[in-house]
Amino acid sequence: MRIKVDRIAELVKEQNAYVASLGGYKELLEADEIYNGYNLKILMEYNVRHPDSVIGYINTKGNGIYEPLCDENVYKCWGCDFVIRKPDDELKRLIEEYRASKYRPGMIEAIFEKIADLDGAVFIWT
Repeated sequence: MRIKVDRIAELVKEQNAYVASLGGYKELLEADEIYNGYNLKILMEYNVRHPDSVIGYINTKGNGIYEPLCDENVYKCWGCDFVIRKPDDELKRLIEEYRASKYRPGMIEAIFEKIADLDGAVFIWT
């Protein structure tokens, strides 16, 4: 019997192991190609699994929050904060409140929790 492996979870696990091997996130170098490469692999895998998925920005990038994730722009996703299967009104409201609140304590945790609830992924870029 063949067991289906969750490739996204596998990539996240590998990325976390890489960070641990360096001694933690504070040890990541600026423009770390290996770490950022994992982000791109996760985005590509997410795109294969969920063709209608969107990337998003928590901090201001123009006026928008969501952009479509598709084969044509996966490498243009550099700097996105997260990916989810489809736009979500509650997440959008949380991000809009966060932006308007001058970054109140506890807001970012609520946003990350909502992204996790939506089976999304959050990114840090170096």
